[in-house]
Amino acid sequence: MTILRLARGGYAALGRPILLSLLISSFAGCGLLAAPGETNVKKDIHQISSDVQRLIDEEASAKRQFEFRLSALEEKIQSRNESLNTNLRDIDGRLRDQNEEIIALREELSTLNYQLKTIATMLEIRPSELSDEATVLLENRKRGEASYEEGQKQFNLGRYEAARKAFAEAISQGIEGERAIESQYWMAESIYRLPDLDGAYDEYTTLISGNPGHPLAWRSLERLADINLQAGRTEDALKLFSEIANSNPGYEGIERVNERIAEINAAAAGGESAP
Repeated sequence: MTILRLARGGYAALGRPILLSLLISSFAGCGLLAAPGETNVKKDIHQISSDVQRLIDEEASAKRQFEFRLSALEEKIQSRNESLNTNLRDIDGRLRDQNEEIIALREELSTLNYQLKTIATMLEIRPSELSDEATVLLENRKRGEASYEEGQKQFNLGRYEAARKAFAEAISQGIEGERAIESQYWMAESIYRLPDLDGAYDEYTTLISGNPGHPLAWRSLERLADINLQAGRTEDALKLFSEIANSNPGYEGIERVNERIAEINAAAAGGESAP
């Protein structure tokens, strides 16, 4: 047993050839090789060698399995770390975007607060404290707003000439901001519905030149294309429709515009006039 423990404990350090030599020498020194049971001793030595080799093989197999599992675990950890880093970068990007939006909203809120304070200050001023010019300006704005509302009413009733006059009055009375742009558009739309295509063309053009990029300017550009198409100027109409489709693919009437482009191209291919 002592020799077996020596074999198992020292095999890895001494190596198989040296260990076997020591075992044989140990048995020879004890006179076992010359004894009648010499064959049994050799069998024991062979068995010990086999046991040692088996233990070494098992250790190597266990080591390979351990290294394989360790490698798999490291890959899994690496994958999770990469996924975590990706998520963290995504969250960081979203936070930056939200922070920028918050800053923009704060600036907008500050502007609105200033405008509200200005309006509140104006409302606190008594008419007697206003100059004649300021009084006239405020009265004109009120009349302009009333004219705009009247224009909307007449347009909805289909009274396009009355609507045109009301919107024109709103503009002449000094209506400002979005209301001024809307008044210009609905005046052009009223003229278009009369129908007075040339007059409408001029008013749509005025709105576009004064407010490029505004949603109503894009709608006015579509109207110009429609007018060109109705007047038989197919190439001019196609250019305007294409300009809308290429420059503003997010336009609210883009489906309608693309349909008109398709109709014009189909008519050209068939040698017909566009509808």
